[in-house]
Amino acid sequence: MYDDHLLPPGARLLHIGPPKTGTTFLQSALAQLRDEVAQHGVLYPGEGWRSKTAVREAVGRPARGLTARVDARRAEQAAAEDATDGDDGDDGDGSADPFSWAELAAEVRAAGDVRVCVSNETFAVADDEQAARTVRDLGDEDVHVVMVARPLGRLLPSQWQQRVRKQQGMVSFDDWLRIVLHGSEEEAHHRHFWHQHDLDGMIRRWSAAAPGRVSVIVSREGDRSYLPRLFEGMLGLPEGMLDRATPQANFSLSLSEAELVRSLDEVAERRGWDPEFYYGGLKRQVLRFIRRHKRGPDDRPLVLPAWVTERVAELDAERQAVLESSGVRVIGDPASLCEPARTIPDDEAARPVLIPADLAARLTGFAVHRVLSDVPAETEPPAAPVRTALEQASTLDLAAALARRARRGRR
Repeated sequence: MYDDHLLPPGARLLHIGPPKTGTTFLQSALAQLRDEVAQHGVLYPGEGWRSKTAVREAVGRPARGLTARVDARRAEQAAAEDATDGDDGDDGDGSADPFSWAELAAEVRAAGDVRVCVSNETFAVADDEQAARTVRDLGDEDVHVVMVARPLGRLLPSQWQQRVRKQQGMVSFDDWLRIVLHGSEEEAHHRHFWHQHDLDGMIRRWSAAAPGRVSVIVSREGDRSYLPRLFEGMLGLPEGMLDRATPQANFSLSLSEAELVRSLDEVAERRGWDPEFYYGGLKRQVLRFIRRHKRGPDDRPLVLPAWVTERVAELDAERQAVLESSGVRVIGDPASLCEPARTIPDDEAARPVLIPADLAARLTGFAVHRVLSDVPAETEPPAAPVRTALEQASTLDLAAALARRARRGRR
């Protein structure tokens, strides 16, 4: 059934995300199998996973200042470390490459009759003019735009924890939900989320740029084979081919882990840590360690509180109606966007977030040792003894302890 969606020879499949909709797996698989997919008449252009530098340029978001310096440092570190460690940019995703947008677009246009896939979730924030220019630059009427829609109950936790990983100044999960679900455009967190996940706006914008050539895939939650099979069908690749790639997917922070990282951000800001040292080094190493740490029974999962149920259901019903009236090709069942979100009682969600002290102790030694001593990426920290009186501590306490140890290590 997947080959029913096969695009014509010479088609340019432009996959625009948005974020947290399965983009990382598809990008990493196509990048790893770049030579193999080429043998089946498919070009995945560029050199990295998602031509990050080029696409930022295309949508008017070039890296500047600290962001540029941190990106450069991450790229250098990623190149020197195990390439299979990456996810979506927090700790090395292999996505930084030297291509400019002009070079990437030229490679796509020169591809002739082979099918091409360009995939990057940053396209989701393009404005009308940027969307139109992107389509023109990649081949105009040969460009077919594909985006993925997920239920908000799945998007919200995933988006918050990613923001904690990538940004500074994040608020608690509960506060962030209130801003996103009930706030206004004047509030940065509200504006950021809906800039990336405004389904109606994305459909209108890209339909104007590529009329009659926009498809929206409605996700099948829990079915990890669904998107790979669809993209294989659209590109004319053998079914199951993308499964041969080394699995890469974004790791997600639990609530306990996210609160530890968020509190560490607060300490770094309050203590005046050098931003390049912290965001370009220490935080990256903290996230690397957490990715490898085996969670224990006391680790709190990231689940929506029950108070969001009514508002999420209302918004998902609106998004279903948008799909059903949009006139674009919809692959999947729009009604599945309205499946009830998983929630926990509000009193349970309001409990203080604690984290086991053994995680904090091992994390402290690992992060400081890695950043200050340049230990190889595959080195694991030794198990640290934990005092029984410290079975659990608040995330703020643990973050402050990590800050004190790191400051001592730099003297």
